Amino acid sequence: MPLFRLLCVSSFVQTPSTPQAASAEEDQRPGAPRRSGKLQIYYSSTTSSRETRRHNELLKSVLERENVPGAFSTWIPLDLEEFRPLRDEIFAKASSRNLPIMFLNGEPWADAKKVEEMNESGEIHDFFSQIDYSK
Repeated sequence: MPLFRLLCVSSFVQTPSTPQAASAEEDQRPGAPRRSGKLQIYYSSTTSSRETRRHNELLKSVLERENVPGAFSTWIPLDLEEFRPLRDEIFAKASSRNLPIMFLNGEPWADAKKVEEMNESGEIHDFFSQIDYSK
């Protein structure tokens, strides 16, 4: 497996050490306590769809603008042969086939359409600003 494929791993961030911190991380409202997590982004690297390419670029620009540490090492290309067995599992878990799909702490958080909606409304900034990326 090429080194690039091995680098498609998730970025780890600090986990809560108290039950109060764990329950606080469930709160995603603006102004809520910061929470920690593990980000994974599943995408298509070989798509011919203009919409999918546009969504990939949108998410990349959002992650860059929000200064998400390690965000570009968390992209997992579902269309490459070694990741094909994951495809159906990811699509089923996310209840969506709209790539890219973001997972936080192993749970689906947003597909391409939700990211686009949240970016337009400004909610995506609130989401990323509530995550503690320190180790």
